Amino acid sequence: MESTEAYTYTPLPTTEDATDTCIRLLTLMPSPENDASPITCSITTTPLSQAPPYGAVSYCWGDATNQHTIHVAEPDGEGSSSLQVPATLIPFFHRTRSLTQFRDCEQTMMLWIDSICIDQSCNLEKERQVARMRDIYARASTTHIWLGEESDSSTLALSYAQSLRRDLEERVGKDVVLKQVLRSRAKPAELPVGVGDARLEAFFRLLERPWFTRAWVVQEVVVSQNAHVMCGATSQPWPTLWLAFVYLMGCHTWLWNFYPARRLWQFLAPCISQREWRDGTELQWWRLLARHRSCAATDRRDKVFSLWGLKAQRQFKDMGIEPNYSESAETLYTKLAIAALQRGQTEVLSIPRLVRTPKTHLLNTPTWVPDWAHTPSTPSTLIQCESSTTTWTPPWRASSNSTFTPTFSTPSPPGSLPTKLCLRGYTIGRITRLTPLWRDAPPAAANPTLVGQARIKQFTQRQIRAWETVLLPHRPYSLRRLLNPSFLAAYPPAPSYSLLRAAHTTLFGGVLLNGDDAKMRFAMLYFLVRQLCLYPLRVLPTWCIWPWMLVVLLSSALKPLGYVSPDMLFSTHGAGSPMVNRRAGRVRGASGAEYMALLPGVGYHRAAVRHRVAFYQKLEDEQARALRQN
Repeated sequence: MESTEAYTYTPLPTTEDATDTCIRLLTLMPSPENDASPITCSITTTPLSQAPPYGAVSYCWGDATNQHTIHVAEPDGEGSSSLQVPATLIPFFHRTRSLTQFRDCEQTMMLWIDSICIDQSCNLEKERQVARMRDIYARASTTHIWLGEESDSSTLALSYAQSLRRDLEERVGKDVVLKQVLRSRAKPAELPVGVGDARLEAFFRLLERPWFTRAWVVQEVVVSQNAHVMCGATSQPWPTLWLAFVYLMGCHTWLWNFYPARRLWQFLAPCISQREWRDGTELQWWRLLARHRSCAATDRRDKVFSLWGLKAQRQFKDMGIEPNYSESAETLYTKLAIAALQRGQTEVLSIPRLVRTPKTHLLNTPTWVPDWAHTPSTPSTLIQCESSTTTWTPPWRASSNSTFTPTFSTPSPPGSLPTKLCLRGYTIGRITRLTPLWRDAPPAAANPTLVGQARIKQFTQRQIRAWETVLLPHRPYSLRRLLNPSFLAAYPPAPSYSLLRAAHTTLFGGVLLNGDDAKMRFAMLYFLVRQLCLYPLRVLPTWCIWPWMLVVLLSSALKPLGYVSPDMLFSTHGAGSPMVNRRAGRVRGASGAEYMALLPGVGYHRAAVRHRVAFYQKLEDEQARALRQN
């Protein structure tokens, strides 16, 4: 069958029912010769409500310039036309077409694939289809998550994930709840998990695939009823992957000492959003965007549109935000910020500014408009660590109960968007001291050596010491104090405890253990004992690494006894430390009271002015009450 001309899209018809929409479906034809023969399909149009069973495909487009030709058969069966599609789809087509039951029965398979079933050259059609994309994936009988061709022992990785899921279900049953996983830590593991295991490392490499970084896959996974992960010729249900990961996090937390997971949050965030979707939880739109901010999108408008169809859709509509590809990303982000501020949603002012890198293009937007793009140097958003199932109020609400009525400058020229936000403020305090910028630990090798782990621990401790010189200039702990029964048992509300609590609350962005006082006290004590043990190592030069190697060996030896290294709080709490890419500082208020603050890492005082300073625990309760009265 020869293709003589390019395929031409026919505009999708409208439906009489406003709640319905028309979609295109691709029908994949069986291979008449062999699996390497050209891909042939047909494209038909149907109302979504009347669509036959079809599968939706979730995949990574890849390089936009890397295209491949497939053949689209004419409706009358006479001839065909050619269509350029992302090259990443071709292995998926060959894999799907080679299924035994598909080939032997000479059946066809119907699929919905966005790059093919949406006319990408028509913005109006894209907007309408994007607005209904959640319905398209929700109605699909199966969602095929295509990770790519087999490589890096991906088959072994999926098999290992299945084994981990089986072990987890034997512990807590089929209906897995994260709290049950955490309680099952003490139970002996049926499946050995160890550093250097080829299966474990293959599993972590699988999670590094580009698919896990894309913004569009969030909605595609969240709303799907029956999602399967396909990698090469191997397939596993989607829950197998995230249950395996939850199992490792809950029952083998010590692994994160050896395998710093750079994409830990990118994997967990869709799982959390999927749980909320099924529970019917409506998340605030700004928390939804902040949670998935690190996901990548070629078009910055898709940072919003890719999540528009989730539970926050009603909020977007109320603010007048609809998929619109005729407006720029600058216009979209500015409209979103204006609508939010007019509704008193001042949380948008807490979104960290985008930190520029040599490859980053900064949008031409006012400083009060969040750019929802992300770079590795951009601090994580503190609100992503908050529990989505509670109405817990962050402790850094500097405005207290005051009302917020924004005023914007007069647009020039008329009809354009305002560029200035007019506010009346007061000087709360001045920054007196700042810590060095906290940087993430250097990446470890796939199978980190003892020396590599010792370097990471040394690097982390060096940063902790630098921050303690500002937050705890006079060490409030000593061997005599730690062995005092009243200190161990009660933590009396004395200035020393207030100082410790302020420091720890600052370190973890105010979200450590969600404000559970008993657990926070235990975590603080645990960390202080750790600091006391490592205190003598402060005098060692950087090149002296062997004492740190002994610390790593001791931690590994204590692991079977249930010991969990306090260092893990920096890598696993909130799926990423709030300290990374930030500075801690001391702020002196107008009344003379002193505060601790967590500040953006870029710049100094200017950064503190541009961003909302997050104030946490006051050093003395009496001074705090006096300040509020003033």
